[in-house]
Amino acid sequence: MLRTAPDDVLRQRTGIKWSRVSPGELPADIAELDFEVAEPVRTALRRAVELHDYGYPDFDQGTPVALQELFATRMHDRYGATVAPERVELSAQITQALCAVVLTLTRPGDGVLVHTPTYPPFLAAISQLGRRPVTVPVRDVEDAEQLTELLPPSVGPIRLIVLCHPHNPTGHVFNRTTLAALAEFTVARDAVVFSDEIYQDLVDDPATYQPVATVPGLADRTVTFTSAAKSFNVPGLRCAVGYFGGSGIHRRYTALPWHLRDGAGILGVAATLAAWRYGDAWLEDLRRTLRDNQALLVERLARLPGVAWTPPSAGYLGWLDLTTSSVAADPRAILRRRAGILLQAGAAFGAAFTGYARLNFGTDRDRLVRILDRLSEALR
Repeated sequence: MLRTAPDDVLRQRTGIKWSRVSPGELPADIAELDFEVAEPVRTALRRAVELHDYGYPDFDQGTPVALQELFATRMHDRYGATVAPERVELSAQITQALCAVVLTLTRPGDGVLVHTPTYPPFLAAISQLGRRPVTVPVRDVEDAEQLTELLPPSVGPIRLIVLCHPHNPTGHVFNRTTLAALAEFTVARDAVVFSDEIYQDLVDDPATYQPVATVPGLADRTVTFTSAAKSFNVPGLRCAVGYFGGSGIHRRYTALPWHLRDGAGILGVAATLAAWRYGDAWLEDLRRTLRDNQALLVERLARLPGVAWTPPSAGYLGWLDLTTSSVAADPRAILRRRAGILLQAGAAFGAAFTGYARLNFGTDRDRLVRILDRLSEALR
């Protein structure tokens, strides 16, 4: 059963979501859940504390190896993906892995395709590493030609396609036709796909999630990274797990110094093992709660003036179009001032999204009702 703490207890946390709010404010911006973690994860962390088990992980024969094997088994059993454990890599976080992939599989000046709105750390990483972000809108397409038509003119060579699948912040799940078109597009450009699939456990009906690594034509061209961070609420423990579909791209990646591309800690590994081995019941409770919360959002947002949105197919983030509302000039700042609620600024996901905001509904129903009550009052 999911449990959450009162506001005054959550305010004692040092994580970014609750530590930055002023008294009386309610955060719904940072992509963290407000729920206590699953009991198997708590048990694993308690054991580590009792043993003072804070040392270096044994990456040759210890729990990291067990996690690589568990990941391969879980991807096969849950998602039908065949994964070779010897090509599974750990990293501290997915954005770190992306940076390493950009460094090893592209050259300065190469184009990197991303969908807009874009998860801000991805866009920053691509630009700061000297590559050219090439943006297309998040949508499904019928074929590679339709995808090509979305590209800006004079785009130049594209060597890497970066996906959030399911997508952050919209919650969109790319359908099989789109993934097949993406495969054709990728092969034609001799490119590689980096797929962030961190929300894979939180896809809801009627959407169908297909791991990108299982798409015909993409198997040996795909790097897939995921984590227990979002679905089990342990982002601060820093453990991401990734699979390299082709041995060639894997060799190029591992040619980087180990300390640049790894960094998963012993507590993150322990928490992920516990979550993926024993956390299914907790995960199903979370999925039911998010489904109920989304139904509440559908009902409440339909009554508000100037709010447009498409309910997400995955995750716990609502991407709100507020461009015709009274807060369009700066939704985050105005809603914080008027209502004491914090949403993520749409402009962080691209300059074209100034009038948008991202709302995290991964909280208990009572707190979500209070957030929506304040939002309703602010938009009247």
